[in-house]
Amino acid sequence: MPLAPDDELAILLAATHLSDPHARDAALRTVLASWAHHPSTRDTLLRLVHDDQSAIRHRAAWGLAAAWVGTPKARDAIVVLAGDPERRVRQTAALGLVHGWAGDHAARDALAQLVQHQDPEVRQTVVQALVRGWANDSMVRDCLVALSCDSDVLVRAVAAEFLAEGWTDDGIARAALSSLCEDPAESIRWIAMQGLTRQGYTPATSPLTNNAILQAAKLSPSFQELGTLPVVAALRRGICFYEGITVLVGANGTGKTILLNALALSMDSKSSVLPTGKPASVTKDLAEHLQITWNGARETHSCHYINGDAVPTRHRYASGLENYRAHLRSLADSDDAPNRVVLIDEPRGFLHPTSERTIIDELVELADRGFQLIITSAQTSSTALSVARVIEIDRGANRTEAFDPTKFPGGHPLS
Repeated sequence: MPLAPDDELAILLAATHLSDPHARDAALRTVLASWAHHPSTRDTLLRLVHDDQSAIRHRAAWGLAAAWVGTPKARDAIVVLAGDPERRVRQTAALGLVHGWAGDHAARDALAQLVQHQDPEVRQTVVQALVRGWANDSMVRDCLVALSCDSDVLVRAVAAEFLAEGWTDDGIARAALSSLCEDPAESIRWIAMQGLTRQGYTPATSPLTNNAILQAAKLSPSFQELGTLPVVAALRRGICFYEGITVLVGANGTGKTILLNALALSMDSKSSVLPTGKPASVTKDLAEHLQITWNGARETHSCHYINGDAVPTRHRYASGLENYRAHLRSLADSDDAPNRVVLIDEPRGFLHPTSERTIIDELVELADRGFQLIITSAQTSSTALSVARVIEIDRGANRTEAFDPTKFPGGHPLS
């Protein structure tokens, strides 16, 4: 005969003590599917937040946040997991705290302590949770001000973005943004100057004044063909390009490549190497409606378009990275004419930190020789932030999203 529900639960909870991590995880998944709100499950989850397997800690964090909202013990256990060594555990813990304990001072104070964590990724996760769950809290503002001086460029960028978007009338936040206008990283200077401008203050250096060849692109509000595509919203705000390297960051499907192709078509009158093949109608429509600001003092000599999948093979036995580097160097060595624009769609080197550093070094050398580079990428990185102006096309998409207690990250808790 089938076991009674209480007997089945007892066996499953006992199985969470097994030495085999796969058996423990399977038992926990089944418990969360049917008995997530049982007091015995709560006690088991509080124990498993200390499990040596990150997958089990991850599941425990989700279970506590989904089923035990408002419980102090659950809150304290999830706070510990917000500083977990594994990224997905930290992320779920932060989402869970925002979902179940937003406004709770004890959760806020515990998270604020993690702002000093030695791992920069922990600091990023924690500050995102603080901003989402405790908006306009002066303690959160103080955390952001402290992180605006962080040694990690990604952490400083996150702090700058939140300072620029909130506390518009706060003198302390404004002073921090003013200091960030002198940051060594172009991206952070740009975020700070934009934030001050939106708040009605004029930075010492105007973000709209630069020596770029292609200075800005904007789209008329009347253009409706691309609907709600994120690139359209970005273009309606206006995109200002850096004179060196600009990286347009966004997930697949946000319209980055469409914009890059439209920019190439807009420069078709120049001496150019443009994308091969017939352009899509949507690209032509966007190109026709783009309002591009050029630098009158720097007449464009040429435009080059590089697609990572179409880099010529220059050496038969060379790797893809080596061929990519050789192609970039061929641009630098082709002639000595100034004022060249290079459009690069998703360079493959950005997909791995080591390769990315190599490609970025080549791009910096091109920028030093007078090239302007506009690049699309699916991800932000500390390497790019240090040397380029990074602009998010899908602004806010990489931040902490809402916690859905009905959906376990990656699927159902049984998956």
